[in-house]
Amino acid sequence: PIGDPQVAGFHFCGKRKQDGHPYCEFHVRRASTPGRARVMTYRPRDAA
Repeated sequence: PIGDPQVAGFHFCGKRKQDGHPYCEFHVRRASTPGRARVMTYRPRDAA
């Protein structure tokens, strides 16, 4: 899907769906690519 389903202009790319998936090959890969891991930095609170 392209855009927000609740906004005018929402649409699908129109390419053929990949077997067993709701989207085309490109958008299946894009939707299933994991995001980057967030690095958590330990910052002790200042002692008061």
